Amino acid sequence: MEGVSDRLFTSIEFALASPVTDRTLDRLTDVLQRSFSVQAVARSDAGVVVRVQDAVPVERLAESVRQILAFDHFVTDAPIFLRDVPLWEGRDPQPVLEARGDVQRIAPGLFAFSGQFLRVRQALDAVVQDVAARRAAREMAYPPLWPVPMLTAIDYFHDFPQLSLLVAGVAPDFQARATFADRNRKSAGRNTISCTAENGIGQAAHALAPTICDCCYWLLRGRRDVAGLTASPPSPCVRS
Repeated sequence: MEGVSDRLFTSIEFALASPVTDRTLDRLTDVLQRSFSVQAVARSDAGVVVRVQDAVPVERLAESVRQILAFDHFVTDAPIFLRDVPLWEGRDPQPVLEARGDVQRIAPGLFAFSGQFLRVRQALDAVVQDVAARRAAREMAYPPLWPVPMLTAIDYFHDFPQLSLLVAGVAPDFQARATFADRNRKSAGRNTISCTAENGIGQAAHALAPTICDCCYWLLRGRRDVAGLTASPPSPCVRS
């Protein structure tokens, strides 16, 4: 393995004993993109070259690539399940839904739903809830925020830093609130807010709720009456 890193990018080349398949390249790219700003994943004379747009330590990037390739060695081309559904080649429904008001764009990736589109979404939720009810699953409703100590205890921040969204409020004192209000009035025209003490922001004591399974496991900690429920009946971990 050879590698180089500077302020703008990190690039490594892995020497492999056998040629790299298209499947391996696709899988390597897909998994790396979850943690790095991948610029290129390509074949080389020796094996494979990976280049990311971050000043990442070469050893960290190399270890990630090594683990993915090691796992890929055990993946076969004979899938247990294949969902082979032809892509819909009709017109893009997004402009129609937005023009009708069923979908209202708030910001990139953020939308408000109403009308027929919302009814379809609610119907799909009802189908899932019905399946869960027929299997005697227990419905759970979680708060949108979870305390940092809980997420630290399950090592969530270490395992999923790319999914961690911390929540910090204005510090609970008059001066901090006054500073925040003055700096972020409408006339300031800010698109982002720097979460610093100078701007009146307090420390983040909470984070947005992570995946359902983490919350479920935490609530079931220490219990002995739920062991072995992964087969029949299913795990009582369902949220609408």
